Amino acid sequence: MNPEIKTHFALDRLLRKCLSLDALDESNVRREWQLPPEKQAAIMLRTCPDEVTRLIAEDLLNRTFNYDLEGVPGFYLDGGFDLRDELAVLCGLEATGPRYFRWKLNLRGRGLLRPYYNERGRIAGLVVYRSTSDEQPRLLSSAKLYRGAKASPYNPLYDHELINEHRIQTPRLHFTSIRPGVAEGRAAAA
Repeated sequence: MNPEIKTHFALDRLLRKCLSLDALDESNVRREWQLPPEKQAAIMLRTCPDEVTRLIAEDLLNRTFNYDLEGVPGFYLDGGFDLRDELAVLCGLEATGPRYFRWKLNLRGRGLLRPYYNERGRIAGLVVYRSTSDEQPRLLSSAKLYRGAKASPYNPLYDHELINEHRIQTPRLHFTSIRPGVAEGRAAAA
């Protein structure tokens, strides 16, 4: 499968089927970004998963993509157990099955996620905010991990129209209209 298409479908599935936006993050986004819940849903804003949710999401994506997530930013190959044994280890129990290589998501800790897009309107990667007041959000990458992939280049010209329309602003990323229907992102001066 074409890596660009695989990235789009894998990250779309992760955001739509595996992750959600918790109530506390939703109220913080509404207050600090002035973004109502329906717009939060439209741009697929999600809470970073806790460990159990991440394990379940990894298992679903591994099975959906036949254990081939190579080239998808944020995923890397690592030794692990099947989902049941991974959850047992998380609970302090002993794993009973064999270890094997599986794709894992390089995402730990609290924060918010949203997709960013390429020139063809496909999801190219994920922007990670540590909080709603994060001054330096980052692009999700796994480049330094075994068989990981670096983040695709971010170009705000191709970002989702709702993000441009509502000019989601943090001190690091902001969007300003340069002519009707076109937006430009600029990094804030340090």
